[in-house]
Amino acid sequence: MSKSDKIRSNLYKRYKKETGNEPWQLSEAHASEASLLINSKPENKVSYLSSSEQCEEKGPITFEVRPDPELIIKSVLEHFPYLKFRNSFRGIDNYNFTSPQPWSSPCPI
Repeated sequence: MSKSDKIRSNLYKRYKKETGNEPWQLSEAHASEASLLINSKPENKVSYLSSSEQCEEKGPITFEVRPDPELIIKSVLEHFPYLKFRNSFRGIDNYNFTSPQPWSSPCPI
């Protein structure tokens, strides 16, 4: 077992012991904070179940959020500097390359 595997294993055991949750599960406190944050926007529809309900029979916690077009466009332009926003049509965003040879630009991902 490598050193990083041992560290990961120790962190996992410690987290599980302290919280009672798996690392990918939200604690009840964090889940209710997330629910409050999501519910704070009237356009968001939320279905929230407590951890115990989720594990027993209900399935995963699900919620729908309307996408923020401006945030999506901003994020695309930040991650792909060689693109330039052209327009949106029926929910589809169109971009142009900023240079004639976009493949010569480094990809940030």
